[in-house]
Amino acid sequence: MRTFLTFGAVILLLSGCGGNSSRDPRMVLAEKCRTEGDFPAAERQIRRYLDSHPDNADAHLRLASLYDESLGDPLGAAYHYREYLRLAPGSGRQEAVRKWQTDAVRRCVPVKEPDANPKELARLRRENEELKRLASELEKKLLVNSAPVPASAAQAPAVSPAPPAPAPAPANEEVIYVVRSGDNLSRIARKFYGSSTAIAPIAEANHLTPKSVLFIGQKLKIPKKSR
Repeated sequence: MRTFLTFGAVILLLSGCGGNSSRDPRMVLAEKCRTEGDFPAAERQIRRYLDSHPDNADAHLRLASLYDESLGDPLGAAYHYREYLRLAPGSGRQEAVRKWQTDAVRRCVPVKEPDANPKELARLRRENEELKRLASELEKKLLVNSAPVPASAAQAPAVSPAPPAPAPAPANEEVIYVVRSGDNLSRIARKFYGSSTAIAPIAEANHLTPKSVLFIGQKLKIPKKSR
């Protein structure tokens, strides 16, 4: 059974963490919009805050809660729960947030209604078993990525030097960009085009929307800058 996370519970959880973002005007407005039931507006305000504070664990947890409870986006919720776990490894709330993350991942798997036809029913059962297996693998990857790195591992010498950065592509060619921690469409647009609002070319080239959630390691096509 799904465990619902109330916004009040998130506020109590965040009150014990450093870097509380609740006094920022954008976050104040987000909370007001959420209280009034304008969830898309609340999401926009939190995302605006994350554009300038991508490593703020509080904001990631608030956005995860919004996706989880109000916007029906378990995939977005799982991603931002993971970012909170990564950014606040010593918060003392790891177990609770990891449970919410796991629940969100499980709800990413669609469950199909069985058909009266025996052959169709058997096929759907096989598909659902495969989907469960994929969800289990995704859950394990999320848990591994969100686990804090031991100090001994962090201090261990690298086995081999990092490969040199690839040479920048000519201005008239398309660039392939690999998404990093803290990236979103606005940050990537600012990096390549000098403006955080110039996200339309990137979104169109990659079949995304302005609200699409990006994942670490995802490859994006960056069209050449139009003159």
